[in-house]
Amino acid sequence: MANETVISRETAAAQVKQLLDYYEFDLETLPDALRNALTFAIKQIEGGIMRGRLEVDATADSCIVKQHLKSPVPGAPNPIIYKEVSGKAKIGIRDDSSNYGKIYAFLGALSTEGAAVFQSMKGKDLSLAEALGSLFLQV
Repeated sequence: MANETVISRETAAAQVKQLLDYYEFDLETLPDALRNALTFAIKQIEGGIMRGRLEVDATADSCIVKQHLKSPVPGAPNPIIYKEVSGKAKIGIRDDSSNYGKIYAFLGALSTEGAAVFQSMKGKDLSLAEALGSLFLQV
């Protein structure tokens, strides 16, 4: 599925809005540098949704994001399912980790796959996971 659009931009934007609304996330309250970085991440997430590689399922009670891997990782499920952001998932993040280390540890805890699955991900899957992780770290 090269870079073809399978979901309209409007539908993708609505799914991103669902995600942001679920976490009561307001970009306007962030410092400019962080807002700019997260705006970029949100555009990546929207593009992933448009290509059918991400799905957001947010209800009043839960939020799950599914990442369909373009290049599946041996031994890992496809899609990878990220559960709702929780304190339990965040507690595994070490303060001395690099930003990427924090993202991988956090996403690994949200997905129950562990951070090791990200070592085997290829570029496009990894950049999409990193965009999600950047946003989730701010929740």
